[in-house]
Amino acid sequence: MRTLFQTLAAMTLLAGCGSSPGGGTRTLYVKAEAWSDGSSDGTWISVEVRQGSSDGTLLNDATVSMHGSKSGDFSLPWQGISFGNFRAGSYHKGQMAWDSGFQISVKRGNDALDAYLEVPGITTITNPLGGTTFRRADGQPLMVKWKDDVNHVAQKVTVTFDHSDGATSILNADPLQLQVDPNRLVAASPENIEVRRENTVNLAGGVSGSSFTATTRHRIDFNIE
Repeated sequence: MRTLFQTLAAMTLLAGCGSSPGGGTRTLYVKAEAWSDGSSDGTWISVEVRQGSSDGTLLNDATVSMHGSKSGDFSLPWQGISFGNFRAGSYHKGQMAWDSGFQISVKRGNDALDAYLEVPGITTITNPLGGTTFRRADGQPLMVKWKDDVNHVAQKVTVTFDHSDGATSILNADPLQLQVDPNRLVAASPENIEVRRENTVNLAGGVSGSSFTATTRHRIDFNIE
């Protein structure tokens, strides 16, 4: 029989109403991360589970599963090593398709946690285009623009320049564009720009610090003169 939370979470998945911190026994520390660059090889989910706190015993005998809003149910197997009292690793799945949201479920004996995260869609930089050249001497700002393939809005956006460090910006919103003063840019051929967009939900069913973060990113090379 479904719990009340599972029923509500399923309704959230159907309605697309955003993230839910969920519930649970508040006995597990869970740090979940999902990443995608738009490719299957560059898409993965990793979950760290510990007993009681962020520095508690790393657990390799939990059951960790996900429900994708479009992709359905799948499990995350433990991938790591154990030697005596030493343990390293996480519950991990790679080479997968990105989704519009994921419900996480972690269970170990009487310990349990559930939550739902609406994730950013695949990020694509639409301006500047790869291989093009931006000329600072023209005196115009560089307009960095991006789009989300499912029209989701991210909580946080980071626009990073490899060479023009002074132009790197962190936005606590998702305006889908950033105007960069040409004086903050330096000549580089090529210059690499990355737009990274993320959503996070704090996991109410875990101990303090438990969270689920999903990030999509896109990188291009262009030239600055």
